Parts: sequence; structure tokens; C-alpha cells
Amino acid sequence: MVLASLDFRALADGVHFSWATMRNIKLNLAWPFGCNVVLIPITAGVLVLFIGQQLTPIMAAETMAISSIFVLFNAVRLRNI
Repeated sequence: MVLASLDFRALADGVHFSWATMRNIKLNLAWPFGCNVVLIPITAGVLVLFIGQQLTPIMAAETMAISSIFVLFNAVRLRNI
């Protein structure tokens, strides 16, 4: 990290922002992975065994789009820091 002035509070702010960024990256990786772990078997037909219905590919695509929107809004949260 390069400080452009002698204000060392900016260093603490930078460290805080880097922690928030790493937490955000981990969330942005975990959410779609968890969504895929749950939805791929459901789309493949696991629910047919229990309730007799299957998630259509269109519904699976919609849930993946929702997952992408979640990742987008999660990344936008960094603007508040």
C-alpha cells in the first residue's frame, strides 16, 4: 500500500477495506458454489423421488440468475465502506 500523504489513518482505512474486500470475495465464491451444490441435484431429478416433481431447466436458470444478482449486489456493498 502506498500512502499519498502523511496521514496514517489512511493506512488503517486501507487495511479495513482490504479485509472487507476479502470477506466479500469469499462470500461471492461461497454463494454460487452453495447454490450449485443444492440446485444441480434438484434439477437432475432428486425431487422426483420425494414429491414427484422436477425443477425445469428454465427455473434452474432463473435461480442462477438470482444468484448472480446476489453476487452483484454483494459487490456493490463495498461502495459503502
